[in-house]
Amino acid sequence: MEIKQILNQIKPDAIFTSDDLTAILIMKVAQELDIKVPEDLKIIGYDGTYFVENYYPQLATIKQPLKDIAHLSVDLLLKRIAGHEVQTTGYFLPVSLLPGKKYLIFLSQKKQPQKRRLSFLCLIFQKTLRLFIKAF
Repeated sequence: MEIKQILNQIKPDAIFTSDDLTAILIMKVAQELDIKVPEDLKIIGYDGTYFVENYYPQLATIKQPLKDIAHLSVDLLLKRIAGHEVQTTGYFLPVSLLPGKKYLIFLSQKKQPQKRRLSFLCLIFQKTLRLFIKAF
């Protein structure tokens, strides 16, 4: 499995994933390999859905404003149906960081700041990331 190879061979300090489900999978693989999250490996997901907030509150994630995205999408669709010209780029909606409960406990217990090089690894979804960046 590719995730196990990355964790064993590259040994990143931190991983930013393109979605929360991949982050959860990495958390589970890290647990199998006895890698402590967040002490040895920091993981940040992307989505911040209700599911993650309630069933994986320990996961740090970037939360998307899903209601705002839905409202904007419906408004644009209705304008398009009515025959109006609709811009396809240039819409910016705020995201926020949900730091994850386990990470907050880790920070509160930390006594000495570690001087460690933090290597970030964007996993597997480079094409998705490129498409996301092009959209903005």
